[in-house]
Amino acid sequence: MSEKQELTGTPEYDDLIRIQREAKEAIEKAGQKAVAALFKNFFATHSEVTGVAWTQYAPHFNDGEPCEFSIHDFNWTTRGDIDFEKLDHVYEDEDGWCSSWSSKGLDQRQREILEAVKTLRRASGDDVFKAAFGSDSLVIATPTGFHVNEYEHE
Repeated sequence: MSEKQELTGTPEYDDLIRIQREAKEAIEKAGQKAVAALFKNFFATHSEVTGVAWTQYAPHFNDGEPCEFSIHDFNWTTRGDIDFEKLDHVYEDEDGWCSSWSSKGLDQRQREILEAVKTLRRASGDDVFKAAFGSDSLVIATPTGFHVNEYEHE
């Protein structure tokens, strides 16, 4: 919307809409920056990890309860050959991904990574992550940035 274009012909209302859009964009940028700093620290101390992925969405049905947005389990990988752009799901033990809720079969270093991933998950705030990456998303954090793919769920 250009500065002079009006939506409703009511300047007060149009100004409010403009302010709301600008605030939303500012929150998205600030959220992305804050989350990037969080993950930059993680990747600096866990250089063998090539990706941390999670889904975030509001369910379409919740057995009569309100459908509220949430971030789901974090998964991580040390594989370097994953095409993050085409990824549409992440499952434990599939294609080299490890779950943040299971330590079964992990060596000592992997257990340390698991604890760090759990710390990342605890630090994640639904509102900040939603502002940064949207809903219905599969988000993959890598040492070079984030890939956000559309996520279809039930």
